[in-house]
Amino acid sequence: MRSVMAGLALVLVASGAGAQEYDPEERALMSEFLTCMRTNAVALDDRASDAATIARGATSRCSAEANRSASYSAFKRKAEAYEGTFRSQLMERGVDMAIAAILDARVKRARPAAPRPVTAPAKPKGQPV
Repeated sequence: MRSVMAGLALVLVASGAGAQEYDPEERALMSEFLTCMRTNAVALDDRASDAATIARGATSRCSAEANRSASYSAFKRKAEAYEGTFRSQLMERGVDMAIAAILDARVKRARPAAPRPVTAPAKPKGQPV
């Protein structure tokens, strides 16, 4: 969830407007898209392909979410020309976030499990030590 919110913050800053200009519905739509990107990118990762290629592939699975977000933003601002620009920025930030999610997941998978503490086997009661 923290990475989704960080990605959302990047989108808000990259769009050139202050965060106060985004209403809750707009934030929810952007968050829905970024969550879709992260989830699909990690799910599509075969651990052999380039992370950027996988992230770009995830955009096709999340295009409906991107379109809803861009359409709402354009409607809210009464600026049809803004829709294409916003969608491009949103997709770019989504790909960046998806790459980070893929690399994070790869690192987590590569880490060995934490060692368990070694304990001496229990001695049966009544046995001499």
